[in-house]
Amino acid sequence: MTSNINKLCAPTASKPFFLSTLLQVALCRYNVTHLVVTPALHEVPGQTVCPHCQQSVITNTEHTAGLMTWAVCGGLALFGCFLCCCIPFCVEACQDVEHRCPSCQKVIYVYKRL
Repeated sequence: MTSNINKLCAPTASKPFFLSTLLQVALCRYNVTHLVVTPALHEVPGQTVCPHCQQSVITNTEHTAGLMTWAVCGGLALFGCFLCCCIPFCVEACQDVEHRCPSCQKVIYVYKRL
């Protein structure tokens, strides 16, 4: 097969050089790189590959105080709601979400609200 391609692509008097070059480009094999895109992790546990232990896992999630939690707390305190400024620390919608590997317990990703 290779010798047939070489004969076909070789320039001759009846085939100009640019035509044989076009045939070489057309018959050339390209290396294909496959890119695997994992879905983004948000508030709920998601399936991903742990970068630490290389296992395909469904993450464990844990809510932690983040920038949005402190911003809402500061905003409530600024407007004089000192008794209510602790509420963002109890509301999961105001907190960041840590995704951990169930196998090795290391943090895979932190979903930040702000």
